[in-house]
Amino acid sequence: MKEKIVEALRDLGFILEEVSGIGYHFKFEAVNMFYLNSEDEKFVSIIVPGIFETEHSDMEVVYKTMEKVNSTLKYVKAYLWNDSITLTYEREMFGEENLEEMLGSMIVQLESALRFSRNVIETLQNEMNDADADDEADDADVEEMDADDEISLAEEEIKELQSDTESALLEDADDSDADETDDDEAADDSDNKDDNKA
Repeated sequence: MKEKIVEALRDLGFILEEVSGIGYHFKFEAVNMFYLNSEDEKFVSIIVPGIFETEHSDMEVVYKTMEKVNSTLKYVKAYLWNDSITLTYEREMFGEENLEEMLGSMIVQLESALRFSRNVIETLQNEMNDADADDEADDADVEEMDADDEISLAEEEIKELQSDTESALLEDADDSDADETDDDEAADDSDNKDDNKA
């Protein structure tokens, strides 16, 4: 069966390159695809590897993308392979298929699934970037509030200091007035004594 599939792919105009241990590589609309070797020749598997690398990527985006693909698309499925998201279309052969028509349909649906997956990834990344921006804005608001609190506290401390200073000045003034009163009374007493002696 493998030979018939390879022949059908070539009849569709694809240039096949055999890759040891994997199968046959070809391109459709600049998209790299592989027809995989299988021990069970009743199954045909075509994959689009490496659509999104997991290294240096947010794994939440990776898993949500695979979940969205697998829950939305009917035939194409996503899984992790060699540290990247890979799309696969696998189907069982019954021997009565028009191979060119069947393979052509599989390839077109894989390319469509790739575009769908990229849109999902872009949407998820934009949502996460927006969430990060909102978090940064919230942090900035908190910092601004902290700065306002510090200013208010400083203003209160200044007011208290001014109040304490004014109170101290009033107390000094009262003490000074009391001293002057005592001096005046002492002077009056001295004058009275002198008058009595006279």
